[in-house]
Amino acid sequence: MRCARVDLADCWRALEPFARARVLIAYQCCLALACRPRQGIVHRDLKPENIFVIEREGAADFVKIVDFARAK
Repeated sequence: MRCARVDLADCWRALEPFARARVLIAYQCCLALACRPRQGIVHRDLKPENIFVIEREGAADFVKIVDFARAK
């Protein structure tokens, strides 16, 4: 099952426990978060509801981290 324009909490409930898509989503989250400290940004409110899984340029299950209001 593909996730399209939902937050990670909803996506997690829709996927099988060890689905390949779930592993790729988690990997993308790790990559995105690893880049931020080098840029001097710490999210400070990361939770599944702040991680969206969208379709981007024809690629399904693209991770987008949102809500940097509390970032430091």
